[in-house]
Amino acid sequence: NLRREDFHIFEDGVEQKLAYFAPVDKPFTVALVIDTSHSLRFDLQDLQHAASAFVDSMRPGDRALIVSFDNQIRVLAEPSSDRDALKRAIGNLRQGGPTRLYDAIDFVLNQRMDHIADRKALILFSDGVDTASQTATHESNLRDVVRSDVLIYPIEFSTYSQVNERPGRKRRAPPSGSGFSLMDYLRADAYLHQLAEETGVALFPAADISDLDGAVASIVEELHNEYNLGYYP
Repeated sequence: NLRREDFHIFEDGVEQKLAYFAPVDKPFTVALVIDTSHSLRFDLQDLQHAASAFVDSMRPGDRALIVSFDNQIRVLAEPSSDRDALKRAIGNLRQGGPTRLYDAIDFVLNQRMDHIADRKALILFSDGVDTASQTATHESNLRDVVRSDVLIYPIEFSTYSQVNERPGRKRRAPPSGSGFSLMDYLRADAYLHQLAEETGVALFPAADISDLDGAVASIVEELHNEYNLGYYP
């Protein structure tokens, strides 16, 4: 319920005249990109529940596509408004091996979202740790994100304590680059924050898997409450 006079645009510190203003309530296409690598195997049902909650929140005309990744990248559902089909796809999520996170983001941005003309967003369910990408990198992802018009909402939950407190795991600190070290998780956190910042949205931390539903609800609320502003530089 914001009005034109509630907004102020500045360029180089100088306020600009607002030439165009309109609320936006148009359908969007959202890619649900879900990490199913081995470090997340205890949380798969929670992820399925959160992804299904997003599907339930879709409005007429909205579409979603479902992509999962571990050491493989799988398109479980192409863009669709069919809630039942999308939920069946989510039900087909399976836990896998190492994590090709960077490759998955590269794939979705450049091979699935680039030709979509509607409003579009990507919701990433992941701890942000990459261990197995073959072509894309942290840096190449960020370059693609800057050029893209896709909003990227990371839902971040740290599995560091879960992974390193498994029965039988040696107490010696795992080496950096293994995907299990504290340094790996710090890099992952920085990466996820950069994805959000570069697309002008917020990162949604999930200190507990139960926070997933709240994060999804917040993202849905944000996607359905936007404004277009225009000015002449």
